Amino acid sequence: MNPKSVYSYINSKTATKESIKALYLYDETSDDTQSVRKSTTDGAVIAGELNKYFVSVFSKENISNLPKVDEKFSIECPNPSFTETVVRLYIHKLNTHKTVGVDDVHPKVLKMCSQSLCKPLSLIFNKSYEKGVVPELWRKANIVPLFKKGNKLEASNYRPISLTSIVCKLMERIIRDEIMNHLLINKLIIKQQHGFVNRKNCTTNLLETMDLITKALADGYNIDEILLDFAKAFDSVLLMRLLLKLDCLGIRNKLLTWCKSFLSDRWQRVLVGEFMSDWEKIDSGVPQGSVLGPLFFVVFINDLLVRIKNVGKLFADDTKLLAIIKSVLDQISLQDDLIILKEWTNDWQIKFNSLKCKVMHFGKTNSMYKYKIDDVILEEVKVEKDLGVFISNNVDWSHHIVYAVNKANKQLGRIKHAFEYIDEEIISLLYKSLVRPHLEYGAVIWSPHWQGEVDKLEAVQHRATKISSLFGVSHEERNIKLRLPSLENRRRRGDLIQMFKLVKNIDEINLHNQIQYFNENVRVRGHNLKIHRELVNTQNNCKYNTIRHNFFTNRVANDWNILTQETIDSTSVNQFKNHIDKQFKF
Repeated sequence: MNPKSVYSYINSKTATKESIKALYLYDETSDDTQSVRKSTTDGAVIAGELNKYFVSVFSKENISNLPKVDEKFSIECPNPSFTETVVRLYIHKLNTHKTVGVDDVHPKVLKMCSQSLCKPLSLIFNKSYEKGVVPELWRKANIVPLFKKGNKLEASNYRPISLTSIVCKLMERIIRDEIMNHLLINKLIIKQQHGFVNRKNCTTNLLETMDLITKALADGYNIDEILLDFAKAFDSVLLMRLLLKLDCLGIRNKLLTWCKSFLSDRWQRVLVGEFMSDWEKIDSGVPQGSVLGPLFFVVFINDLLVRIKNVGKLFADDTKLLAIIKSVLDQISLQDDLIILKEWTNDWQIKFNSLKCKVMHFGKTNSMYKYKIDDVILEEVKVEKDLGVFISNNVDWSHHIVYAVNKANKQLGRIKHAFEYIDEEIISLLYKSLVRPHLEYGAVIWSPHWQGEVDKLEAVQHRATKISSLFGVSHEERNIKLRLPSLENRRRRGDLIQMFKLVKNIDEINLHNQIQYFNENVRVRGHNLKIHRELVNTQNNCKYNTIRHNFFTNRVANDWNILTQETIDSTSVNQFKNHIDKQFKF
């Protein structure tokens, strides 16, 4: 029930501990990266140095040149309700394993005492909202540095995660849901945004992207994709500019006043083990780790892609532009879009990190146009990680499959090192929760069709089930005994579930090449939502045609079309899963 305790145990048995042992001293005046830099191993100093760096990235807002916003939306967001019933409902949704904030109020206490606490909390929330004042402790955060990648001695390679008051998060959730409901009902969030938005996720973003890329390549066109990187995006959001955008979308009056108080006069300190830094004031940004922070950022970046001519995709701050290249004019158009986005960043005082922005050229005859931001030519890459999936410019998934297999094998090795005795129940539980997810993340996007790649993935499950109590038992029998379907069947099952979500509008996916259903007037056997498989010529030995032939919407067609009407009429995803498990014996 608590995966954190399992991870904690495994980490305690691992030779390499995930803690910050040393750090370079932060010197904001030094530009010489080649010089010998001083480092420290003192925990208190490390905490202070990290806080110095985190605070240094905040921006001072120039309110004398606030940009103009679009016409204000006339409908105001309703005031959230903080009745005892509502508060009790949200308390029951709390995750009792979350870490406490500065006020030390534990979520388990709130949940166990909800009957007694819902009334005083309701009074506190109502008072805070009516007065437009957020208590001081709610505006303070303990910061936990989370390592991203690169040199562990560099403070810049850590992401600050805010541990704020659980009580405040409770109120934030109520407010967040009211604002999100207002934005979605009135269709105020652009369709290109997939991050922190209901019915959208990483998979919907990548499906739309790969649908455009694979179709363009199969049709014989080149395509260019630009992956943009904001410099400290969440920390660069400026208060008055954010409030302008909130007001523009109908978040006004008491709700806007409360949001302003929530974002103003914030303080933070960094925790490294038992050491903590001094308090530092925060001048900008939305707190990473808070409930409202991601929503505020989505609002802030909502108009980024409004003026561009080509295709844009967003997942919070992860931004990409795509253009089908039929002539040099299309490349110039994509460069013009970069200029438009740069103008937007100037207006809203948020910056692109041009050195980390990448371009990927797809297609054999691509002329490799040199795209620029701030006169910096963007780096051309052949393979790049996009929302956790490695995409290559030849649309070959071998790089991602090797990455997934290595990650799963590493986790499996940690498990076998941590547990002296592993029986059938333990290995089944640990494999399903800690290993298999690495082999299945984003599989709807990269599901392999070459047998060699299928075998590489299956080999991990084969290795995982080799335990002493099943010695001498064949791989197939071990899978049956442990109730583990093959990973290939799991991917088929995942394809069907994703198609059900798409057809039933559970996930909102705006494919560039719409799914074609059988004509309603044509009598067909089976269910009434059969889909046409796209006709792709695979006889001409063009690998792009083969890739398009095996794209999700084509790959799933055969299994989808043999489902029963009862299965198609399922009223929930779980009911649909039960039906397909019975039909296909997954």
